[in-house]
Amino acid sequence: WIRAGTKRSAVYTNIPPGEYVFRVMGSNNDNYWDREGATLSLTILPPPWKTGWAYFIYALVFTGIFLAIRRILIVRIEQKKLLEYERIDKKRIQEMNQEKLRFFTNISHEFRTPLTLIAGPLEKLLGRKGLRAEEKNLLHLMKNNVQRLLMLVNELMEFRKAEHGLLKLKVTGNDLAGTIRENIECFEDKAKEKKITITFEEPEGKMTGWYDRNIINKVLFNLFSNAIKFTPPRGSIRVRVTRDGEGYITLAVANTGKGIPSSELDKVFERFYRVQEEEMPETTGTGIGLTFARRLMEKHKGTITVKSDPGKWTTFTIRFPAEKHFYAEEEVVQEGSPHVEENIRLEPIVDDGTATLPKKEQKILIIEDNGELKNFLKNLFNEYDVLTAADGKEGLEKVMNELPDLIISDIMMPEMDGIEMCARIKEHAATSHIPVVLLTAKADIEHKIKGVETGADAYIEKPFQSDYLVAVVKNLIMQRERLRKKYAGGLPETDIREAALTVHDEKFIEEVRSIIGKNISNPGLSVEKLAKELGMSRTQLFRKFGTLFDRSPNELIRTERLKYARELLLQREHNVNEVADMTGFSSTSYFITSFKKQYGKTPSQILKGDR
Repeated sequence: WIRAGTKRSAVYTNIPPGEYVFRVMGSNNDNYWDREGATLSLTILPPPWKTGWAYFIYALVFTGIFLAIRRILIVRIEQKKLLEYERIDKKRIQEMNQEKLRFFTNISHEFRTPLTLIAGPLEKLLGRKGLRAEEKNLLHLMKNNVQRLLMLVNELMEFRKAEHGLLKLKVTGNDLAGTIRENIECFEDKAKEKKITITFEEPEGKMTGWYDRNIINKVLFNLFSNAIKFTPPRGSIRVRVTRDGEGYITLAVANTGKGIPSSELDKVFERFYRVQEEEMPETTGTGIGLTFARRLMEKHKGTITVKSDPGKWTTFTIRFPAEKHFYAEEEVVQEGSPHVEENIRLEPIVDDGTATLPKKEQKILIIEDNGELKNFLKNLFNEYDVLTAADGKEGLEKVMNELPDLIISDIMMPEMDGIEMCARIKEHAATSHIPVVLLTAKADIEHKIKGVETGADAYIEKPFQSDYLVAVVKNLIMQRERLRKKYAGGLPETDIREAALTVHDEKFIEEVRSIIGKNISNPGLSVEKLAKELGMSRTQLFRKFGTLFDRSPNELIRTERLKYARELLLQREHNVNEVADMTGFSSTSYFITSFKKQYGKTPSQILKGDR
């Protein structure tokens, strides 16, 4: 209730929507109230935003927002799933490609052994006198194809290296026209066979430039091989090379033929992709040649592109910088510097008449898991006493038991590989002096360095030249013979680092010198004690001393005692008996006899000043 007094109005605020009854009571001047009063029914309407229609609209809006958010979330989840599927699919493809590369790489390693077995006998046959011209041509044809197979094997190896970013750029100044001609010559026979015309539009004069000859050769070989493969009989191949004002060389190799459909142009550089040629089903390959070429050109700071006019010309174009300033200092190889791809080899030493042991007394151990190659090597060195082993584990056992004069070992073998075996041989005092020649299918420089760092005396890749292997073996045996005879008079008195010995042999000699020096006055210094101190068996010690010093341990101990005795006598501070006792001789008479035999004079004569 509101007392309005004399006002004729009443104000009500914040009344919720609904049905209401408004009542009014009044009084007269005598203050008499009409208790019944008057009534008025009222309806308070809600504001528009609180009506049923408003709530309905709100529900529709919220439902729409909910459905939209749900749809967005579903789309995002589907996109994530799609991306995840694509990632998994891409990973699967990459894994498949890596498996293919691993398969090709493993097969490539396996190819090197049979290639060796083919190349070795071929060299022997080619070296024979009295061969007819036809026979010689056939043998040369076989040899050229062995080299071609080896090149394909090497390409697979290099491609794997390029995929892992291990290729290093080595730029030198070269004549590009000469490089192109050399590659064209490799395919002239095949071109003649298919009656293909090769035209080289040579620039006037020499076109010299700075580039990695090894990389450009591989790219050109792939381009020419591809051109020869897809050019039909009686077709044409055109080679053009130009140089622009920016210091870049552009080289185009074009060939006639069916060409490449425009829909496939972007795919030709994809790994394992090959253009389908129904008319030329013989055009097979590994599917990595052009991919490899693109990787190489990227490494060379250049590009490779393709353009094809089906039925007319297909042109592959490479463009690369050919001036020295484009390359970093470490990428430039100055003239006369060794190239990273060069083999680590020991050049044969001319025999200067140094006497050596009869070859049948020299023992060579051949460790090879391939039976045919093992027999081939055994026959190759049949003038020596040859031992064989099938793997590194068996080979190591034979090395310890037989102590051969030289070891020829493969690297990839079951049980124990050649690298591990070589390391163990070089670390053991009884065997560290034995030269080790490693044969391997791994031709890259990193593996060569690893083999040499392990202690290998030579590292020869398959397929090897038989004459070269024989020369290396003969050279190593001759070096050992020279050392053996040089130190037949005892331990070297000069700095042993000047003795052309291995690090392990230097350590061994220092240990022997130290043990003998500490026990020089001890008559009980025996072969058994020396062997125990060195951690070797008596047999191993005798063989090691025979190989390294050309004398027995007893003789070496006696020689060292006599050398020390002579130094004491020259000081003239002790008599003969005292010197004999100080140098470990239990008998003075034996000391005198041994001294005279060694130096041609008695100890007394040395004391008197007769040197």
